[in-house]
Amino acid sequence: MRILIITDWQKLQGGAEAYILALRDGLIEAGDEVELLTSSASPVARQHADHVTFASDGLLAKSVLQIVNPFAVATVRRVTRDFKPDLVIVNMFALYLSPASVLALGNIPYVLIVSDYKCICPMGHRLLPDGSVCEQAIGRACYRSACLSLPHWLRDQPRYALIKRVLKQASRVISVGNSMQDILQQQGVSSIPLPLFSSEPGESYRRDCAGDPLFLFLGRLDVEKGVDTLIHAFARLRMEVPKSRLRIVGRGKLRESLERLAIELGQKNAIEFCGWMEPDQVEMEISQAWALVAPSRWVEPFGLVALEALLRGVPAIVTDAGGFSEQVKHGETGLVFPIDDIDALRKNMLMIAMGQVFAEHQLKPEHVAAVRQTYNIDSHLSQLRTLLKETVLRDGDRA
Repeated sequence: MRILIITDWQKLQGGAEAYILALRDGLIEAGDEVELLTSSASPVARQHADHVTFASDGLLAKSVLQIVNPFAVATVRRVTRDFKPDLVIVNMFALYLSPASVLALGNIPYVLIVSDYKCICPMGHRLLPDGSVCEQAIGRACYRSACLSLPHWLRDQPRYALIKRVLKQASRVISVGNSMQDILQQQGVSSIPLPLFSSEPGESYRRDCAGDPLFLFLGRLDVEKGVDTLIHAFARLRMEVPKSRLRIVGRGKLRESLERLAIELGQKNAIEFCGWMEPDQVEMEISQAWALVAPSRWVEPFGLVALEALLRGVPAIVTDAGGFSEQVKHGETGLVFPIDDIDALRKNMLMIAMGQVFAEHQLKPEHVAAVRQTYNIDSHLSQLRTLLKETVLRDGDRA
């Protein structure tokens, strides 16, 4: 098959970008001809993509380009004319490329992989201003709940009208798990669940568990990730297990406020903010941790970070909702706790620190094998390619 992949590329490259690169390489290895089209928002996009179109993080520019990015529209038309894809895989597009760029595909069939909430939530995280999870349909509720100002809400009316067309005209909509499928269905969007996968441990990976209790956070330092909840829980844990340590790997707009919180709680010397790390460095951090902690305040669409830990034999402490709840089995591959429940998180961390669970700080081999069997790239690619072939046979004559 000749496949074009279209996706945004964010400045803070994360799991979504890693997935796209692995997907592209896997499809090529399977014998498909693949090209990648993305936006220029990240300076590293040109290192990976075959086609890069203009995008901007400027407030005024984005207010227009998020509705119709004419540069992306022109690039899509040129690439599809020259490359002549059998079909297109579309992932993220709402932030930079705009829905207009997807609609520029015309009659070429496309499969939409929904791995975030931007298609159904202008905020992208489905959190209300008070931090609770929003259960309402997109529309007037976004303004009434004070998530959006009136000018922002008015600006988004044509934008989301186009996004709804993108959802409606997709040959297939794929969600990244059962939780995401349910949430999309509540918004009137039918989808096929297809869990993601994570990279396998590198050949040099060895478990090198720290001598004292060491907890690890990996991810963006944004409100939806709940790092403040983790810092509060960790401060309480230290009253009972003073030798405990916490390492926070990632970057984001909340770093300074989170560092201040650590100081206010007297944890400056026990919490280390490590910033962004290369994948091999991240793997080393995972190898040393007694447990990975993912205290997300939002309902994670999938949550690749927990899967990274599990595949390396490291227990994960996660919130009991969304993708995490599908991956982590309480007491078997990790521990779960209610969103924003500081004391429940403290108790879970205490059980790890005291050796009451996972006394060897290692998952059982059979549990790691079960995770690997469910979330592996070969299974993902096989199921996805079957869906793509069916789409070409069913809708390919439209092109």
